Amino acid sequence: MGKYPLTPSERERFDRMWRGLSGSRKATAVLDFEHFCSWLRGEDSSFYYAIKNKLQDLWNEVKSTIGEIAEGVAIGAAAVVALPAIAAVEGIKAIGKWLDDL
Repeated sequence: MGKYPLTPSERERFDRMWRGLSGSRKATAVLDFEHFCSWLRGEDSSFYYAIKNKLQDLWNEVKSTIGEIAEGVAIGAAAVVALPAIAAVEGIKAIGKWLDDL
């Protein structure tokens, strides 16, 4: 993750919990700030209370990171969708040129 306001040991603790989550649990945890806090409190209440004053900043960093990942995935998906279409257009142009040459 990025530069959120946790100490190195807090960051490692959070990252270890986060990496251990399944995709569906991560999706639920990031629905909004309340879900995020609820997940963290349920996962490790002592950690939650230890970093309670940093939660909003941590949430903002998690949202930002997820936004960047989602944007990258969307760009990647668009390229995957666009490449076959581009290839098809180029193929049609090549066939058209071949037919013109006949």
